[in-house]
Parts: sequence; structure tokens; C-alpha cells
Amino acid sequence: MPLGRGMLPKSRALPAVWARSEPGLVSGVARVGKGGTPAAEPRYEGFKKCASCHKSQSQSWRKTGHAKALDLLKPGVRPDAKCRARLDPAKDYSKDKDCLGCHVTGLGREGGYDPGDPGIYLGGVSCESCHGPGGRYQNLHREAAERFDKNKLTTPRQALADAG
Repeated sequence: MPLGRGMLPKSRALPAVWARSEPGLVSGVARVGKGGTPAAEPRYEGFKKCASCHKSQSQSWRKTGHAKALDLLKPGVRPDAKCRARLDPAKDYSKDKDCLGCHVTGLGREGGYDPGDPGIYLGGVSCESCHGPGGRYQNLHREAAERFDKNKLTTPRQALADAG
């Protein structure tokens, strides 16, 4: 039985994929803000923010099919694949919400891809599609860099990797 909102796995160890797909949950506990109200969902920032520090990863990603995933929904692109999927190869699916969820980053989420205002930094399957919204860990990365710049104090690599 798949897990849904409000359901915790018996092991108390929340699967990583589920944690990313449920941004309001962290380690199996609902995120709570001041006064006991639910905390705001972390914002999607777009791959440009990630690329500002992760340059080699960005250059590599830009050459992949993930970077061009949104282009696949345009008319005339990969007609053979569209026919196999029983789609009309001449039709434009780039605004079809049934297709966009797998071809863009953060559809329907805070700061995520909006078909009415398609930002180029959220088109395609980018960093945040797997690592979750950049707003979740952007501050952690920035604070670590500031500590290093100011006092030459390092943050354990695993802490940053675990955060995203």
C-alpha cells in the first residue's frame, strides 16, 4: 500500500523519495512553524541558483535528456516516442498538466514551474526534481560558505550532502 499524507512508515525511517515528494514532512514529522501553525513549504529556486556553485554538475546536466525534457513535449519532437505513448506527434503538450509533472521541476509547488509563466530555470528535470526544493537547504550552504570565508571553519561534507 503506498504511503500518503498523514501515514508514517512503521520503521520511523522515512524513505528519501517520499520525503522529497512530501515537502511538508521532514523525518516523518510535520513541519511546524511559530505558534504551532504548519510551516511554509520550501521554495523551488531553479537550476540557475544551484549552478552558481555547482558549475561542473550544471555543465554536465545541460547535455542530458533531463535538461531537454520539456522540449520533448513540443510538436514534431520525437514523433516515434509519442506514437508509442499513443500521443499525437503533431500536438503541443508543453502546457498539458498530465505531461508536465514528469518534464519540469516543481509543478504545482511553491516557486515551482508554472505553465502560465514558464520560467526557463524550472523547465526540464533539474537538480530540485531529485534533491527537493532549493529553499530547504540553500541557507545551510550559504551559512557554511560564510563560516569558511570568515573563520576558515569547515562544515562536514556529509551534513551538506544530507541537506541537499
